[in-house]
Amino acid sequence: MDTTTINEPVPAPPPRLFSGPSRYEPRTSWGPFAAAVAAVVVFLGQILGVIAASLAIKLAGGLHGLAPDADDALSLASPFGLALALASQLASLVLVWLLAGWRADRRQVLALDTPSPRWGTLLGGGVLVLAATGVVELVLYGLIGFDYKADTEDVAQGMLSPYWPLAVVMAVVMAPLWEELTVRGFLLPALARTRLGFWGAAVVSNTAWTALHGNYSVAGLVSVFTAGMVMSWLLWRTGSLRAPIVAHAITNMLAVTFAWWAATQT
Repeated sequence: MDTTTINEPVPAPPPRLFSGPSRYEPRTSWGPFAAAVAAVVVFLGQILGVIAASLAIKLAGGLHGLAPDADDALSLASPFGLALALASQLASLVLVWLLAGWRADRRQVLALDTPSPRWGTLLGGGVLVLAATGVVELVLYGLIGFDYKADTEDVAQGMLSPYWPLAVVMAVVMAPLWEELTVRGFLLPALARTRLGFWGAAVVSNTAWTALHGNYSVAGLVSVFTAGMVMSWLLWRTGSLRAPIVAHAITNMLAVTFAWWAATQT
């Protein structure tokens, strides 16, 4: 009787933040230049959509029954403004999803085919981002005196409106999804395969992501850059884009909550 047994491969344990090897490996068929151009197209889709809508509203003389002028119509306190923001986010998400799957394994390119970290690891990543940005914001807003309300005004308008659930979806669900898939999922691996290496690619891609928040103050931009570098570290440690997506969502949830609270203070 043949008693020979076949040793099946033992699955790798779920990734952890502070133990074990780093799991990230850039796997993409996109070259750095092509990926950068594609990412710019995704970014510009957001900006050009808003510009086109603003021009259309100005030419039409406002939105009858919703807002008297383009500025009011594009505000996150307006249902049209929120709908436009959500539509542009969805368009960007679909576009980067399609680009990632062009002549390649989409899940592999976006680091979504690796074992998912445990929920404790995912939540711990969110806490790390909050801790890092909290220190930065305490120094810049609290001690140096930058006006934090200037960086939360847009979101606060949406949170104080009757349409606040849409503002939450925009900030906590859609923004983490399309931004992480574009920046750390799609662009970063293409850059990381060059002489930049992972951390050089993280700096470059994170600088581009920070530029998307160009209406922020210096303090806000430093906070965004800090958050992006910590989320890049989460990707590097776990090898899964789920870690920065969840951390991004947790950070934005606290940000919209703070924006609402700050706007209600007299």
